[in-house]
Amino acid sequence: MMTIFQASELVFCVDGNDAATLESDVAKAVEIAGLEAQLSGNAGVVITQHDYWSFTIAVTSAVPFGQRIERREWLAAC
Repeated sequence: MMTIFQASELVFCVDGNDAATLESDVAKAVEIAGLEAQLSGNAGVVITQHDYWSFTIAVTSAVPFGQRIERREWLAAC
């Protein structure tokens, strides 16, 4: 089961447990975020992996226009 939801105007969350669909959904969210970044004219995209099955894709002015940054911020295990 996969879930893409728009957490805010410029943040998308992707969660799931199927690798192929997850990859496709992350790519879709990155594409949408990239279009939003282009419209803003002064932002890039940051893709954050929280664990194997959870990603956040965000448009942010902290990333230079036209660029993407990938990072990992793994959630703490209990």
